[in-house]
Amino acid sequence: MGMGRRKWWGPVLLLLAVMPAAWSGEMRGVISYLEGEVTLDGRPAEIGAAVAPGSLLATGAGSYCEVSFADRNLLRLEPGTRLSVDPQAGVTLRQGALALVLYRLRAMVPRGRRFTVRTPVAVAGVRGTVFYVKVESPESTYLCGCNGSLHFQGIEGGRARKVRAAHHQAFRFRRTPAGITSEEAGMLYHDDQAVDGLAAGIGVRIDWSRPGRADYPER
Repeated sequence: MGMGRRKWWGPVLLLLAVMPAAWSGEMRGVISYLEGEVTLDGRPAEIGAAVAPGSLLATGAGSYCEVSFADRNLLRLEPGTRLSVDPQAGVTLRQGALALVLYRLRAMVPRGRRFTVRTPVAVAGVRGTVFYVKVESPESTYLCGCNGSLHFQGIEGGRARKVRAAHHQAFRFRRTPAGITSEEAGMLYHDDQAVDGLAAGIGVRIDWSRPGRADYPER
C-alpha cells in the first residue's frame, strides 16, 4: 500500500497473537517500535519503555508506534492517535483506529471475559481473531470483524451486533438525536494484503476460509 515495511493500514492496527501463557492479572506492554513524535503519558516515548494500565499513548502527524503485549501481541498506533490502556482487559481509543489479530487470550484476559475496545460511540468485545476499528469522528465509529468472533454495541447500550466472520463484516455506529444507531458498512481503511503482511511479521497466518477462534471458546 506504499507505506513501507511498517506503514500499512490507515490509523491504528492492533495485532494480538498470544502465546499460551496464563493471564498475569493486568495488561502490561513494551514499546517495540516508534517513528516520529510519540508520547507516553505526556513525555517523549522510547523503545523499550513499559506501557502499564492507565498509560496514555499519542502519536503526532506522520508518526507511528507499536506496543507488544505478552510477546506476540502487537498494538500499532498510526498518525494522530490517542489511546489509553484500561486497568484490566482492554483499551480506550479516543481518536485514530485499532485492529487486532487475537489467537490466544490467556496472557491478556481472564477466562470467560472479552478483550474490549471502547470508543466515544461504541464498544467492541473481542474473543478472536482479526478486528479493525476507526474513530471517524466523535459521533461516528467504524468497526470491522475481519476474521473471528466479536460483539459490537453502542456505548450507551442498545442493539448489539454479533459477528462471526471468515472475511470482513463491518458496521458503522453513529450518535444521533434519537440515540446511537448502527448500519452495515463495507470494508474500508484496510485490506487483506495489509493484514496478512503485518500478521506474517509476527509469525501468524490468517485463514480467510473460516472464522478464526481464540483459546477461550465462545460462550
